[in-house]
Amino acid sequence: MTGPILQLTSEIAEHQESFLELEYLASRPYSEFVFGDESLARAVQRHLFQTGPCEYSPPEGQLALLNSKPVGILAALPGKLLKRRRLEAAMRLARSPFGRNDPDLSRRIRLAAQTMLSPNEDDWYFSRLALLSNARGVGVGFWLEEQVLAAGRRAGCRRCVLEVTPQSPEAIAIHTRYKFKISSRPRVEDPQTGRWLEYIHMELPL
Repeated sequence: MTGPILQLTSEIAEHQESFLELEYLASRPYSEFVFGDESLARAVQRHLFQTGPCEYSPPEGQLALLNSKPVGILAALPGKLLKRRRLEAAMRLARSPFGRNDPDLSRRIRLAAQTMLSPNEDDWYFSRLALLSNARGVGVGFWLEEQVLAAGRRAGCRRCVLEVTPQSPEAIAIHTRYKFKISSRPRVEDPQTGRWLEYIHMELPL
């Protein structure tokens, strides 16, 4: 008898819809604050994914498979590359119909950015982590955390940094178990929409 087989892959063509669904789950607090409407958020996500590299697209973004079935997503990359990926995505969004049709979009993005980390170039930025409900409580999250930290050490980064929403107690528990420490907890409110966004910033020396 063999046990469950866990693996990571950046070859996601066969499971692209699952990958995008998990990415949406990972970034939902941000999307709800910036876009408000789920269908709009998903349309922007798909547009950015299909028109160029993002901080969550392969090879930095990887799909976790359990017995060949998608159960989770992770994305991690060095701070230097993160800055380039975010700039590229921002430029594509500004030129897109989404950016042209909503002149207030850039303001909300800038407001949201006040809650986001600005990693140093030699930081390892843990960008995404999401699991399907049937993969929780069986060790998949801890396994993914170990993969991220090992990759950061191989890359020669001095620390791993991340942000996590307070509404994700499972993720916070995983990060805390691996000795991540809270560095800040920024929050912003948008007076025009009444929406708010808060992230817990955490870091761990590598």
